[in-house]
Amino acid sequence: MLALQREFGWGRADLSLALTGLTISSALALPIVGRMIDRVGARRIRLASMAALAACLAAIPLIVREIWHLAVILFVLGALAAATNGVAYMQVISAW
Repeated sequence: MLALQREFGWGRADLSLALTGLTISSALALPIVGRMIDRVGARRIRLASMAALAACLAAIPLIVREIWHLAVILFVLGALAAATNGVAYMQVISAW
């Protein structure tokens, strides 16, 4: 957070709001991810989610110039990378 504050001059409140969007989108996506894991399988969903996570993280230094750019990327990251959360792993561990 300090590096982003120094580089772009954004305040802590702005960065925290962007991170809150990540948390909210992840919380909204997790029930959908859970159903998709039950239907398709954890491996496929996790692999797609990991690819989305990598793409979103790679996009941050390429796209972000304004705080709202970061907020949008983090919101998309939370939704698309929700399967990298513990939900997908719990199904695998319990089945094992």
